[in-house]
Amino acid sequence: LPFVCALPLQKLQININTLREYQAPLLSALFLNTLSSEQAKTLLQQRPVAGWQSSAAFLSQDGFPNINKSSAQRVLVARSDWFFAYMRVRMGDSGDFYQTSLLHRDGKTVSVVRRYSGGYRTVNP
Repeated sequence: LPFVCALPLQKLQININTLREYQAPLLSALFLNTLSSEQAKTLLQQRPVAGWQSSAAFLSQDGFPNINKSSAQRVLVARSDWFFAYMRVRMGDSGDFYQTSLLHRDGKTVSVVRRYSGGYRTVNP
């Protein structure tokens, strides 16, 4: 299930600045398939280096097909408040320790929502 995301939100939000090219079918689906996956991929390839400033800037870019944008406009955002942090600590020759944290930003405050810890993976068995 490559396009499943479950966050504790009331409203679906998809950040256009974090979508990767292989996720173009998700963008296409937001436009109820009036935007092909290839067209979506082309639009994502036109992302500015610093990202789009707003979803309106994304939707008004040159080359955007003349289609109904209202269904997608409600869920597209240009900023995220949810993040994953992936950490790996090398413990000499004995192995690696892994931790993943789900973080939520609310204004200037960042909170850890959940942590997943992994044991060691031996480097030199």
